[in-house]
Amino acid sequence: MNEKNQISETFWEELEEVYKLDILGKGTFDKNGQNKIPESFWNELQELYQLEEQNGVFGYNPENEPEDSVFEELEKFFDLINTKAIAIIKENPESPLLYPFSLFRPMNRERDEVHYTKTLAWFMNHNPEILKEILMLFKFNDDNLNKYHAEAEVWDNEQKNRLDIAVMAGDQIIVAIEAKIDSEEGKRISKENGEETFQLEDYDEWLQVCHPKCEKEKNRIFLVVDKDIEISSDNWKIFTWKEVAITLLRFLEKNHLSHPEHHYLSFFVASIIQDIYEIEPNNNFAIANLINMTREK
Repeated sequence: MNEKNQISETFWEELEEVYKLDILGKGTFDKNGQNKIPESFWNELQELYQLEEQNGVFGYNPENEPEDSVFEELEKFFDLINTKAIAIIKENPESPLLYPFSLFRPMNRERDEVHYTKTLAWFMNHNPEILKEILMLFKFNDDNLNKYHAEAEVWDNEQKNRLDIAVMAGDQIIVAIEAKIDSEEGKRISKENGEETFQLEDYDEWLQVCHPKCEKEKNRIFLVVDKDIEISSDNWKIFTWKEVAITLLRFLEKNHLSHPEHHYLSFFVASIIQDIYEIEPNNNFAIANLINMTREK
């Protein structure tokens, strides 16, 4: 490459951020719809692409291959970030992210949605502090959380709608949680008129009539693997299983071995990361970034 097309130092830093966004599934857009990836990165990437295209690399012209120094520079860069990642991991040898197996793997239920929702509901109902942490993640605040409890698989009176998890005060649903892992929002065909309706829209009607305290756009949660999805109703806030895992990791760090369910919860977190997101303990870069994320607020 000539001097004009040398890769800049900032490009490597920005590449690390792009890689982090991709492997952790954090999304490339912030809540205001602004791209998190610097414009300078896109510009330089476009220049490099155009240069390679002009030189015929996409048609493979061996005379125009990048110089060995470019590959050496790239190798040094990845060696550096891997060294940093290993150092972070060595500082956290007991992290659930490093467990050799997960909670559901021995049962061959690695991605069984019901296992995850029932287990999460059990933790929320069994430990008021975990319930508080999860509700805080969902932006639900109340000074008196003792009046709430969590239930899994809550049906309506007609047995048509079933929520995966409901946070309740008495018999009233206050926070509704519908979760997905390998499936999308459900659809239903009316037997009466053949019209197609969507799951969350059906839930909206049910909750509005029977559980009005479960406020739309506030207390209705759609829990998924990736936020980059479309849903039928704007009344539901989208959160990810990864955000739940990070929240539980923070809880475990604050309450190390102080609760009897500590190990069970640790293996549950391992299931979310290893089995839902397929991030294994030997993925140094991803594991190190997840550890760092538990310290971010």
